[in-house]
Amino acid sequence: MEYFVAKNGDDRNDGSRTAPFASIPGARDAIRKFAGNLPEGGVTVTVMPGEYPVREGIRFDERDSGTDEKRICYRAFQEGTVCLNSGVTLDWADFRPVSEEVKKRLISPEARAKVRRLDLKAYGLTAKDWGKMYAYGAYTTADKYEDGKGPMHCELFCGEERMTLSRYPNDGYLLIQKVLDNGDASETYDTGRTVKLLDKWDAMRSPRGGTFLPDRETIQRIRCWAPDDDRWIFGFFKWDWADASARIARLDGETGALTTEHAARYGFTEGGHGQGGRFYFYNVLEELDRPGEWYLDRKDGMLYFYPPEGAENRALTLTVSNRDILSLSRTDYLTFSGFRLKGSRGNAVAATGNGNRIEHCFISLVGGGGIEMTGEDNQVMQCEICHVGSFGIRLTGGNRQTLQDSRNAACRNHIHHWSEVVHTYQGGITLNGVGGLASRNELHHSPHTAVFYTGNNHVIEYNRIHDVCLDTHDAGAIYSGRSYTWYGNVIRCNYLYRIGSDMGEANGIYFDDDLSGQTAYGNILEEIRGAAFLIGGGREITLRHNLIIRADWSIHYDARAREGLLEGGWYGNALAPHSEEVARLKEVDIRSEIWAAHYPGLAKMKWSLEPPEGISRESYYDDPDFAINPSYSIIRDNVFCQCGVCWSNPNPAVAKYSDFTEEGNLLLDEIPAFQVLEDGTIQLPPDSVVFEKIPDMPFQRGDEKSRKTC
Repeated sequence: MEYFVAKNGDDRNDGSRTAPFASIPGARDAIRKFAGNLPEGGVTVTVMPGEYPVREGIRFDERDSGTDEKRICYRAFQEGTVCLNSGVTLDWADFRPVSEEVKKRLISPEARAKVRRLDLKAYGLTAKDWGKMYAYGAYTTADKYEDGKGPMHCELFCGEERMTLSRYPNDGYLLIQKVLDNGDASETYDTGRTVKLLDKWDAMRSPRGGTFLPDRETIQRIRCWAPDDDRWIFGFFKWDWADASARIARLDGETGALTTEHAARYGFTEGGHGQGGRFYFYNVLEELDRPGEWYLDRKDGMLYFYPPEGAENRALTLTVSNRDILSLSRTDYLTFSGFRLKGSRGNAVAATGNGNRIEHCFISLVGGGGIEMTGEDNQVMQCEICHVGSFGIRLTGGNRQTLQDSRNAACRNHIHHWSEVVHTYQGGITLNGVGGLASRNELHHSPHTAVFYTGNNHVIEYNRIHDVCLDTHDAGAIYSGRSYTWYGNVIRCNYLYRIGSDMGEANGIYFDDDLSGQTAYGNILEEIRGAAFLIGGGREITLRHNLIIRADWSIHYDARAREGLLEGGWYGNALAPHSEEVARLKEVDIRSEIWAAHYPGLAKMKWSLEPPEGISRESYYDDPDFAINPSYSIIRDNVFCQCGVCWSNPNPAVAKYSDFTEEGNLLLDEIPAFQVLEDGTIQLPPDSVVFEKIPDMPFQRGDEKSRKTC
């Protein structure tokens, strides 16, 4: 059965081609009348071309489910011709010159002539629609304050680009010059060793913000700003992998001292030392000084905009709704195909249920993420996702107790320019749970990680990943960390290149803080501004048959947990009762029959800090099965070409407990020719020196075309 939706339709129609519905909810409600007794072959809803306003989003629940044999498919008549727009389209004709009072506040003389204003109240919008400002960032502390946490603020988009909320400086960051008061924070730092105060921090409400000084030039500049109680800062206040924003509680015009309303999770540090201590101001009317910037006076609903060149020929969209555009709650076996989705302060798609498909969709211009699906057998295929505020695709499912696979998959998607608002730990693709697949995707241009995963038995394969980790330090293009139990993940046959920037160290594949039980083979990693592989002390890591080209370091493998416990190193809490690692060890029964069968090395691991009676502490701590020891890893038959350091001298414990030697890997002076095909397959010429030296390398033996290096 097929229903139709068209711009000239009516939801009172019968949904036929000649009498279509006016909206997708109209078709949805008609399908509900089957009460689960769907016709053979299921139902298709074809949506005719046009833009459909969906300010409140479109909601589906268990009444709207199909079955495996009787799927319900919502599709665009032609791919890309149907747009579901949750935002408000603004008319260029409604913009006016700014008042003399506002002109006086603008610092830039050019801006005074070019900035335009628009009254949002003329569109029937109120303060409830554009909303108040809330803190954002992966490490915001907003949830510790009454009314501190809320949806993303409204945003302005011109064409397919996110406009910039007026900020200073226009590019880059300012540095914290002097910390006057660290405020309340979750950690204190003393002589390099971390002392965690997590119990106190977790119970703390309304922690005290901190106070610091910016540089002298900035202090002079802020003296030109009029008093305002809604100015904010965003940045990396302590570490370059922990972003957050905070409202300014006090800004002393004389001294320049800046006090934040919200505490910084890790406190503040003085910038310029390669680790954090950087920030910028935003939501500052005076700094509306560059094309593409905007500002909203939330008291009177007046929007100010400095239009970029040619803006009048592009659609101008304001996001007002914080609802997800497509929301599926306990809904099974639905397909959405060929749609454009844009204009929400929330996510484009949020789904719980099984067997759902999102395919051939184009998602952009949302404040939250692209597609989030929880359940089993869900797939995202051949979608393009770009200019979203946080993640691209996030898939969660499976059963970690029984290790039942989720069968969730993200395949052949193009994901780029994501994480434009929240800068860290918002994967282009994120896999959680058990048995997810990320295959043959292209991911590029993001401040932080491309693929993030937690859980077991995921496969990450044949992906092309480049130009990521562009605004962070101590990051990884493919990343996971801080669990001994996330065994069984396989990273194979991916091509990673141009990872990192001048900002700092960025790694290709990063197994952080005791992550164990990982396998990576057949990957090519090229032009890495850190380590191609960084292994932070984990166990049972297998790295074989990887080709590493022009990385600052090829492989770094340390013993941070052992050093922390026995030698006073910085990472001394891996097995402490309050640690994340111990909490995750308790999430599952690693010695149960099913877990022991899958991961025998994990089942025999010892993680109690106290040795059994009759065994000396020294003997117990030197046991290869003691968790802090980097044991049973195999790092062999990898190829290193023109790397700054072929391997970062491994801790002696690595050589003692694992198979990682210079002789076990191959060093080449010349970069071997290779070609990466459109489907992600990596080819080397059949007579490549790589096959000569290591015959079982898992690359495809190509023809003469593969002599051309990518």
